[in-house]
Amino acid sequence: MRRRSLPAPTWSVYVEVSDAAISTALSATRLRHSGVELVPTGELALGRALLRESGVEILARAKHEDYVARELTRGGSAGENPSLVAWQDLPESLRASNRRFAESVAVKLAAVGATLIPLTPSRVQGDLELNPAQLEELAQDEHERWMKDLIADGWTHTGGPKDPERKRHPLLVPWEQLDEPEREKDRDGFRALPALLARVGYELRLPTEGRRS
Repeated sequence: MRRRSLPAPTWSVYVEVSDAAISTALSATRLRHSGVELVPTGELALGRALLRESGVEILARAKHEDYVARELTRGGSAGENPSLVAWQDLPESLRASNRRFAESVAVKLAAVGATLIPLTPSRVQGDLELNPAQLEELAQDEHERWMKDLIADGWTHTGGPKDPERKRHPLLVPWEQLDEPEREKDRDGFRALPALLARVGYELRLPTEGRRS
């Protein structure tokens, strides 16, 4: 019986192989499919390389880029704020903070009844249109999550400037003690969600009652 060839896939599956020699041997056989990549454990492809391309990592980078763009528009500078640098120059502790935001997005969206569907180019959205009460609740919750995660990561409050190397941050205070411009940054993180999620191929849909009024 003639073997039918499988159609070329539009996806890739990465399979970890613990022995590089086995990977080499399998690669030389006909037991391969164009959508399957054999990756030796010793290589970084299953670690950093895949992480860089994951949805969480893409969303984290997009969040950082949006933050930088908004802060520069407000007149911020890298000299005053060490976060206003390219992703690759951002201290790892601050990259981790952006990843935690990305990981928390699904829970926050569920709280307002939002759903995600595959994005079509014609439906790219602007800012998230939440009503003011919902936006405020999400922003406060995000600040509390951010504080809790940073404290767990060893950060402490300082009355001086942010110091990623020593893990000190002046904004590790309750929401009530933040000034309005700092609260606005947390709100901005949610306003920008449609554009951020579009980077990983999703459109954000809100229930009718959740829209801004």
